[in-house]
Amino acid sequence: MTRIAYLEISPRQTGKTRRLVDAAKRFADAGRPTIVVSALAKPLRPELERHGIVAIRDGNGRVPETHDVDDAVWLYDEFDWMDGVKVREGAYYVTTARFLRTAEDLFEGDGLLAQLLKTNGWRCEKHFECDPKLYRYMAADFRRSTDPDAFRRLVLGEFLK
Repeated sequence: MTRIAYLEISPRQTGKTRRLVDAAKRFADAGRPTIVVSALAKPLRPELERHGIVAIRDGNGRVPETHDVDDAVWLYDEFDWMDGVKVREGAYYVTTARFLRTAEDLFEGDGLLAQLLKTNGWRCEKHFECDPKLYRYMAADFRRSTDPDAFRRLVLGEFLK
């Protein structure tokens, strides 16, 4: 059975990408071939390449021959919003949910989020903004400007209806 290393489903602007990049650097600095999959691959590339990390925009991106895709540590940033994401042994996954799911979607479905939760023993990490004042103002703005489902996904980090 496949085992993943980390699954996080958190609200927007809570440091998901930074935590993922820091983890990627630790793997690369320890000599592990490392691949970061992120929509932010282009702006992250200079920082990552200094550590020998490959950055690709989505799961269908080309990985150079210098990195064995089966031996590499894969780290997926905002996986719920991209194509070509695979459940990989020992991979790291972080996202803000793209949409709310029903319980049936998770327990009976075969979507990526359902697969990752099942693979990870129905557990995931969730982080909130570290600065309570900033978070309170962000939450108030989002509550006024978005529909309730978007507020639950983007500010509270929820993924179930």
